[in-house]
Amino acid sequence: MFVEAAPSDLSFDVDVAAGDAAVLLTVIEGPEIGQRLLVGSEPGVRGGDARPALAAIADRVEDSGILCWRGQRVFAEVFRPAQRLVIVGAIDIAEALAHLANALGWRTICIDPRAVFASSERVPSASELLVEWPDQALRALDVDEDTAIVVLLHDEKFIVPTLLSALEAPASYIGVLGSRHAQAAWHSQLIAAGVPRQELVRLHGPAGLDIGASTPIEVAVAVFAEILAVRSGRRGGFLRDGRGAITRRPLSVAVPAKEIAPVHRATR
Repeated sequence: MFVEAAPSDLSFDVDVAAGDAAVLLTVIEGPEIGQRLLVGSEPGVRGGDARPALAAIADRVEDSGILCWRGQRVFAEVFRPAQRLVIVGAIDIAEALAHLANALGWRTICIDPRAVFASSERVPSASELLVEWPDQALRALDVDEDTAIVVLLHDEKFIVPTLLSALEAPASYIGVLGSRHAQAAWHSQLIAAGVPRQELVRLHGPAGLDIGASTPIEVAVAVFAEILAVRSGRRGGFLRDGRGAITRRPLSVAVPAKEIAPVHRATR
């Protein structure tokens, strides 16, 4: 166990709300125990007293965890912006989704062109409410790989333009509620609009895992479970029918063996 008082000489210049990211590397076992380095997402050390060479491994750390570096154990604490869930359509399922996402540390943005629906009274759990046309709002949001999009609106004025905008961005997940018949019709319209057929595999519709959901909160659970499964590269089946580790490996580092070796840990 490694315990220390909070240091006063290291400035944490990390603004995750503004999209900043950093890795705090702390030597927890070895000759340099207690030394640390704060490395930003942009090249360069931001502070600390550890050897600058330690910074070389920061960009290879994906998640917080313990690793070995040059015979010493180092704890890498990752600071990154919260993943985003963009919900298109302020219907009853939107609040259930936003509430669930917030509980898991995600930032939620709800978009609806109807001001009477996009209100804090209707979707109180949303981190942000946008009264805009969804296709335009998505283009302005700078959607990245840490963003999931769930489309709840089915109005013909919105659905195809919204899906076109969603497919233009590198979102990790694009889910669409609606019947299989409706999904097929939207696919045909997207192809007619010039979307390559192979791009349609990015659309998860009807969205959600098959858990027999019927109420808004059950649908939200099914949809968010699918988001997590897609993010983890899993299919979302019964754990008893699967093989291998139940949880994702918390730390994945690929560097030359002479520089770093992962610490073996038990998995569930």
